[in-house]
Amino acid sequence: MQAHVARYPTHKSVLRAAVLGLAVLMSSMAAQAQPAGQNCPNKRECVNIVVDGNGCPQYTTYNGVKDAVPNLSKTRARRMWWYIVDTNATEQQIEFQAYFDPFKKPELSGVGRAESQRLDRNVPTGVNFKYTVTVDGCTPMDPLIRITQ
Repeated sequence: MQAHVARYPTHKSVLRAAVLGLAVLMSSMAAQAQPAGQNCPNKRECVNIVVDGNGCPQYTTYNGVKDAVPNLSKTRARRMWWYIVDTNATEQQIEFQAYFDPFKKPELSGVGRAESQRLDRNVPTGVNFKYTVTVDGCTPMDPLIRITQ
């Protein structure tokens, strides 16, 4: 009668499986959406509109600070990007609208993100402007933006 010998994975096979698993994990993470604002276009400002689990706007972040008022330079940037993100700052494909006074075209809309038109040349500087963000079925949100020289 022959004795049964249990075969355990060798050190090399365990290491190979771990490396393969790590490569698959890293590949899937790279395929996921980058946190919004990470690739903000040069000379532009970006605001995250943070939504809850129902896709409704709750607050904004600017440079990672909750409810911070963005400063948009009238002479430099003159355009702004808005992203709809979850609480992990991952872009969400939710349709939204925003209504403004200081831009040439006072309304913008997008799915997940939108870029403003240029600032109106006659907009006063040193003033906070309220703008309204809407998502269907949600309470509108009214954050602020400050126009600087």
